[in-house]
Amino acid sequence: MLSRLLSAALLLPLLVQAGTFEKPVIALGPKEFNKVMKEDRMSMVVFYAPWCGHCKNLAPEYAQAATSLSPIIPFYSVDCDEDANKPLCAKYDVKGFPTIKGFTRGAKIPPKDYTGERKRGGLVGWATSMVGDKVKKMKVPSKGGVSKEDGLKEIEGFLKADSSKPHVLLIHPNSATIPLMWKALSQQISTYSFGYIRDADAAVRGGLSLSSDPDGPKIIFWKAGASSDEMATSFESYEALSTRLAFPFSLSPR
Repeated sequence: MLSRLLSAALLLPLLVQAGTFEKPVIALGPKEFNKVMKEDRMSMVVFYAPWCGHCKNLAPEYAQAATSLSPIIPFYSVDCDEDANKPLCAKYDVKGFPTIKGFTRGAKIPPKDYTGERKRGGLVGWATSMVGDKVKKMKVPSKGGVSKEDGLKEIEGFLKADSSKPHVLLIHPNSATIPLMWKALSQQISTYSFGYIRDADAAVRGGLSLSSDPDGPKIIFWKAGASSDEMATSFESYEALSTRLAFPFSLSPR
């Protein structure tokens, strides 16, 4: 019995350390780190030590922030106590725990240090503000209503701005701000030109003959050089949109 208790007591710290950061936080080693950092997208990384009390206090807040932003902004963890990870921690000048960094474009540019409050709200707000925005936001009146003629004129200008690329346009019925998911996709998928227009009166959707579900958001795909809409689909999840943007013209037309 005593030996079992001793074994359990020795094992407990290991179990606690292994679970410092829970899902959807993803633990990274050097190979995994190099792989995910090839992507041009915003991500958060906490460099920590399992014995660190501040790291343990951070863990639930960090996991909650990760849940709030998953999968648009991934949250990762790197255990600097692991021998294999020590060169990685040294490379990013980790001198204390926890050290939280935002990799705004993967490894393409140096990361930014997070120095805010170690709470879910602070982490979410800061990570969200770091997402790149390559979306062309089209001008509409302050109340959000736009005439069919003006809306189509804005879209025509959007298509001519870079005719060498395929174009994708999010038409939203009520949001005055560009959704985070659309901003994140515009940064991650550089092969498309991304646009956004608020269409409170459904004039633009009507002008493009988007008759089904007129009240919902719509996404239009245009091939490079096209001047008319190819197809439309409802606003979906990050994963579904990523897949559709990779193969947009294999879908059924509207």
